[in-house]
Amino acid sequence: MKNEDRDSNEDNRGFFSDPKKRSHLLLWTKYAGMAFQLFATLVVAVLAGMGIDHLLGLEKPIFTALLIPIFLFGFLYKLYLDISQKK
Repeated sequence: MKNEDRDSNEDNRGFFSDPKKRSHLLLWTKYAGMAFQLFATLVVAVLAGMGIDHLLGLEKPIFTALLIPIFLFGFLYKLYLDISQKK
């Protein structure tokens, strides 16, 4: 009877019982988080640039074009710092 209970408990652990599957899930969530941060950074850069361009009454999106690479560089630098600190 005890062996049957133990076997049924092992089956109920599901996806997280396998360490290999768990590590794949952790990697997936890590990179999905990075992708979301990059997307959010670019959205903030575009919206901030468009707002500044609108406030200054500029016809060409000068600040939008400037802020996107600046924010992208900042994101990549932060990513570099995060990766280098984990070693």
